[in-house]
Amino acid sequence: MVKLVENDYEWIPAGEGEIPSGAFVGGEDHNGDLFIGRVDHNNDLLPGKINQEYKLCYIGWGGLEHEKSKYQVLCGKGFEWVSSSGNNVPAGAVPGGFSKGEVLYIGRAPHMGTLPIGRVQPSHGVCYISYGGNEFSYPDYEILVHKSS
Repeated sequence: MVKLVENDYEWIPAGEGEIPSGAFVGGEDHNGDLFIGRVDHNNDLLPGKINQEYKLCYIGWGGLEHEKSKYQVLCGKGFEWVSSSGNNVPAGAVPGGFSKGEVLYIGRAPHMGTLPIGRVQPSHGVCYISYGGNEFSYPDYEILVHKSS
């Protein structure tokens, strides 16, 4: 377990659809709430969406959606979503992982009647989300911010 920001939030290891107490609901799918997760993928740590019904964490990478049965879940309080675009990362943005040394943030963008969670990659100026087996990029998105930051 990796604790961040003086116990206001933490990443808790889980898998197979498990959602720990205190998990933050970050998005919405056609069948209900989505939770914020992150997984190891190709030597990177990538934020994504956990769909409890399917018992998986989904991330977008390389144009495709990838499924992982083991993941970490964001738990805590004091979060809010802030509108952003491009490579604008507001103060207090919650780091969700890294890719080749670059810090990735937690983002979301509306897509086909859902609100999936993904990664904001500042060097690319977009939020990447996954849906239906594919990865999509959005230059306008919401980014997760911790209010006490």
